[in-house]
Amino acid sequence: MSAVDRAEAAAALGWHVLPCGADKRPIGKLVPRGLKDATTDLDTIRAWWEKRPDALPGVVAGPSGLAIADFDVTGGKDGLGALTRLGYALPPTWRQRTPSGGSHAWYAAPAGVELPNGTADLFEKGSGIDRRTGESYAILYAAPPASIDDLTPAPDWLIAARERTATVARGTDADVDTFRARLTAGKPSKPVRKALGRFWPRDMSHADMLEAVADLVRLGQAGHPGVAKAVDEARETYAHGWGAEYESHFDKALAGSVRRFGLPLVTFKLTKGDKRAIAARHAARAAEPPRPEPMSLTACHDAFRGWLGTDYDLGALDAVLAAAVIERMDGDPAWLLLISGSGNAKTETVQSLAGAGAHVVSAIASEGALLSATSKGERSANATGGLLHEIGKSGILVPKDVTSMLSMDRTARGQVFAALREVYDGHWIRNVGTDGGRSLEWKGRLVVIGAVTTAWDRAHADTISAFGDRFVVVRMDSTTGRIAAGRKAIGNTGSEDAMRAELAAAAAGVLEGADLRAEGPDDDESARILAAADLVTLARTAVDVDYRGNVIDSHAPEMPTRFAKQLAQIFRGGMAIGLARGDALALAIRVARDSMPPLRLEILEDVAANEWTPLRDVVKRVDKPRSTVDRQLQALDLLGLLTKDDEVTVTGMSLRETTTWRYSLAPGIDVASIALTTPARPTTTTKKGKS
Repeated sequence: MSAVDRAEAAAALGWHVLPCGADKRPIGKLVPRGLKDATTDLDTIRAWWEKRPDALPGVVAGPSGLAIADFDVTGGKDGLGALTRLGYALPPTWRQRTPSGGSHAWYAAPAGVELPNGTADLFEKGSGIDRRTGESYAILYAAPPASIDDLTPAPDWLIAARERTATVARGTDADVDTFRARLTAGKPSKPVRKALGRFWPRDMSHADMLEAVADLVRLGQAGHPGVAKAVDEARETYAHGWGAEYESHFDKALAGSVRRFGLPLVTFKLTKGDKRAIAARHAARAAEPPRPEPMSLTACHDAFRGWLGTDYDLGALDAVLAAAVIERMDGDPAWLLLISGSGNAKTETVQSLAGAGAHVVSAIASEGALLSATSKGERSANATGGLLHEIGKSGILVPKDVTSMLSMDRTARGQVFAALREVYDGHWIRNVGTDGGRSLEWKGRLVVIGAVTTAWDRAHADTISAFGDRFVVVRMDSTTGRIAAGRKAIGNTGSEDAMRAELAAAAAGVLEGADLRAEGPDDDESARILAAADLVTLARTAVDVDYRGNVIDSHAPEMPTRFAKQLAQIFRGGMAIGLARGDALALAIRVARDSMPPLRLEILEDVAANEWTPLRDVVKRVDKPRSTVDRQLQALDLLGLLTKDDEVTVTGMSLRETTTWRYSLAPGIDVASIALTTPARPTTTTKKGKS
């Protein structure tokens, strides 16, 4: 991975990057403010590396939420060896080797605790352990981890608020000074008081003094509190009996015992705030649920078909999982709606994402449900209400009953979907309240996956397409396997909780085991996806009708750019969850087909198969009312997908002229781009149990 690729990958994790020279110093011409210019903005990062392709990516610890331990091996230092000698463990985390032979251990810094800036030679001079926290940085020599979840919370020895040991000189006095600096404060413990009691003001022999001093040093080395005070009292007691000149005897005995037994382990005198923060961090760590067990896509298919029947649509499940896994990957999200008739397991499918931490709600009733302040005029200075505040900067939102959102009045529905459009773009400001009001702001990256009935198609024609569609669609057929599905539902009666728990675990397992570095489409696959996106976005463009329902005008056609990116993300998501390339492409094409209004799709494919066809024949083949088919043909003609020719015939003795409109595909329109392919499906087994 090149330096710029490493920099971009780090920025995708939220790490603040800056360019550094071969000397590992920030390049002043590119970042004149030094560490303050570090950023996660990809455009800025690319511009830097265009100017200096040889630059090394540096990552600033503080704003990136990192605490980095740098273990040096130059100049006779051995950082890892020193850590072991001092008695501290190195929790496993993501690590990288440095060109000099040392290593960096990257940890997640605790939230809400302001850490000190970087420190060289932590613990003692020459330790070879450097701390990179706060306003300090480290060079990123290797490809960063796929996720910040690969980072372990920082150990307490790395994030102590203060340096524990001052620099000392060599020699006997220095050893004693270091010993005293590391002693545990507090009142003398019972063993320390007992050891102090061995000192007498008179007639204490030199041998007894040596043994008693050794006891005190051993207790100090073991971490007993109060040894420093006891040593001072013992020295005074011993000298009082023999004279001040004997203080030097005591000092030599103390220095000898320190060299013999060694120094105490470093202890940290944290502030009360530090202690509360560390306790809260450990409590949160203990409260975190265990990570889901990774599961193969085949095993997940088995679980869903075991509960929902052999006719259950696995392709729809794959689309939901592919859209969901993009939340953990980079790039713009692909929002997805699962459309079907009522009772076709669409709710069970989307709400299974709760097992992976998705925020499942019934519906989004208003703008305030997304982002709100308080119920008292929404004037709070610290607004924390609404789904977006609950979810945070990233996550998955699952409205499992979008149909009820469509039943709202046109104005309310339009406001909600207009707000969702802003949320999709990653930044929404909502103005609320009275008495001058205030602005509520949200920034982040959200994936929305919902379930809805075919009421979506009518709402799409009336309202949603006018706002710029942000959803891709996958449809489940509710006309097949009806009796088998009903029989399966009856068999599951009483086991619904167990079913939902197993389906949630299966969905979470697939997402947990996903390959987050999955590749996107190649050139040929991209060309197929782009052709499909171009056709679908043109065909789903809204049209205006008059009071009789006749088509009179069309809106400006939607460009294929966003939709093509969404389909490419579905492809990537399919690859990530374990689909083969052909199956991932077939899934993206299915989503493209399903995102087109169904009747327009049916009519387009009918005309493609029957060129220069009259209205009456199309009506017979699609089996829909004549007026309905006529309006859709008019719409497709107005949008440039079909061409209309007038065929004039003369009939009867009166030579009456009759004009028939005949339709053909417009030049350049190729419905083969959205032709269905049959992906290879892994064999599934039947679930034992209820049926």
